[in-house]
Amino acid sequence: MHNFIALLLLIRWKNLLLILLTQCLVRYCLIGSVYNNSGIPFGLPLPGFILLVVSSILIAAGGYVINDFFDVRIDTVNKPQKMVLTRMIPLKKAPSIHIYLTASGLFAGLIASWYAGSIKLIGIQAAISAVLWFYSSKYKRSLLLGNIVIALLATVVPLIVWLYEFYALQKYPVNFSALIPSFHFINRTILIYAGFAFLIHLIREIIKDCIDIKGDGLYQCKTLPIRLGLKKTNLVLIIITLLTALLIMLFLPAIAGKNNWLNILYIGLFVEVPMLIVILNLNKTFVFSKFSASENILKFVLLSGVLNLLFLSFN
Repeated sequence: MHNFIALLLLIRWKNLLLILLTQCLVRYCLIGSVYNNSGIPFGLPLPGFILLVVSSILIAAGGYVINDFFDVRIDTVNKPQKMVLTRMIPLKKAPSIHIYLTASGLFAGLIASWYAGSIKLIGIQAAISAVLWFYSSKYKRSLLLGNIVIALLATVVPLIVWLYEFYALQKYPVNFSALIPSFHFINRTILIYAGFAFLIHLIREIIKDCIDIKGDGLYQCKTLPIRLGLKKTNLVLIIITLLTALLIMLFLPAIAGKNNWLNILYIGLFVEVPMLIVILNLNKTFVFSKFSASENILKFVLLSGVLNLLFLSFN
């Protein structure tokens, strides 16, 4: 039981649940609502979708493991009490756990791509697995590159669900043709949510670099806080967060619909207000507790943004 709990902590089980929730809501609330209005079933059958989600979760879990493996010396400085590797799981086991999780994820993805009718789709998961390795071993320590890589990978979580469904739907030409007028709505909505995920993850990653500045500095990392200092990085964070909040307001009619006041109120209370709190937090001081609080608030914003997909079921 102790080993199981340690493994759950190592693979960031809460983050994996968010991946599961996001992909299910994209399928059933966004894509499903459009299909239901047209009376058309999913192109990707349920077993294929389940395997796609399993693939996403396992590959992400493998990425967390290898990230902790390469970060073990830095984490000894930044968060010694929270370390799972070395304290709860032997360090030498990490590469084997990573390989097992990633290989299992790729196998599940291969079968999911077969269900979708295009084996070449497995190339997406293979590329993600490779990027996660290089991120952990190299990109993470580069100026902004690691932050951007993680933010881009976050956009794949909703996008891959529609991509697999799009390919699967082509196996049914009549249904595919009937849904062509709805593709613009699905594409636009998923791109908006993917853009939201990119910006929130980018902000979070830079905040995490601020929190980890001590250990990163000792091991010659070239993160934004180390290069610019906390004061200038803080200003960058405020600007990006403010722009993100403004962009959400700009795309609000596309997300919520012009007359869906309940959805507009939800976004205002659970997305925009928390982001305003983050801006105020960052504007006060460089105390590390403020950075930690801001990162936790952004986790809430991410969850709120994902749950907003539920409103699409009622449009």
